[in-house]
Amino acid sequence: MKRIFAAFSFVLLISIMASGCKKDEPTGCIITAKDLSDKPVVGANIYLHAKDIAPPKKEGDFEYKGKTDSQGKAYFDIPLEAIYTIEAVKDSISGFSRIRLRKGETVEESVILE
Repeated sequence: MKRIFAAFSFVLLISIMASGCKKDEPTGCIITAKDLSDKPVVGANIYLHAKDIAPPKKEGDFEYKGKTDSQGKAYFDIPLEAIYTIEAVKDSISGFSRIRLRKGETVEESVILE
């Protein structure tokens, strides 16, 4: 009986340890906003849309917003794998691109504002 209890305890301990070791990799993207002379655009508003930009917004559409830092980069942690439209806007200049996010990957994309 002691052997059965010891074996059961050992199996239980191993299964708990194994399940605690697996971690989900982050999914996200880094968007870099640049002007026509390839310089970073600081303070640009970055919008990620999982559907087309045109309204009306429908249930199931996803939108994420961010702002570029001093290096012209905006960082997003996004739990959903999808193809996103990127819209970057600063004052009177803007730019568009598309990006595909896959679970467990961090993808980088540059957008030229003109």
